[in-house]
Amino acid sequence: MLMNVRAQGEQAENLRKKRHVLSGAYQVLHVDSRKASAPVRLLEEVSQSMESLKLWLLTLSVEGSHVEMKGEGFTNAEIVRFLDHLEKMSSFQSFTGIETTQQSDSGQTLRHFTIAFVLKE
Repeated sequence: MLMNVRAQGEQAENLRKKRHVLSGAYQVLHVDSRKASAPVRLLEEVSQSMESLKLWLLTLSVEGSHVEMKGEGFTNAEIVRFLDHLEKMSSFQSFTGIETTQQSDSGQTLRHFTIAFVLKE
């Protein structure tokens, strides 16, 4: 009986250690998922604002609260509409740079754009 109690005590101690390790792992995962959710939400908002526009997003980079997007579109009017959509996003703070260039290829004129902006903290 004494051996049984000792074995149960050891088993309980092992379970406490495993619980502590798992609790730490949960904290790490929870923090990482909160960090990842901001870029995921941003990408979702950007894609929704592009649905009705004739634009293509080529790159999207996020460093802290700074975002840079590069893409292409057929008209400047479409790019302006996209900028208007971005300004209405809940996470948008301000533009830090906007650049457009025009290029003709195979009879089709495309406008390349680079948009930089800051997200709310």
